[in-house]
Amino acid sequence: MAESERKSESTNGHTPKYVPALQAVAHTAGEVRRLDRELMERVRERPLASVAVALATGYLIGRIFSRWG
Repeated sequence: MAESERKSESTNGHTPKYVPALQAVAHTAGEVRRLDRELMERVRERPLASVAVALATGYLIGRIFSRWG
């Protein structure tokens, strides 16, 4: 395959078949950033409730895994 044919098959250095996957990754990364901002905002609004939920979750996970170990 000639070099010019390879360049016509690619988009920004990626073959066209990967473009939808790259768009999905970019969209997912944007959603993760948005959810992170929302979570940080909620923690700032209710820090004690956030700590209580984190402690309870850690306790429950510890209890579950201590039975398997």
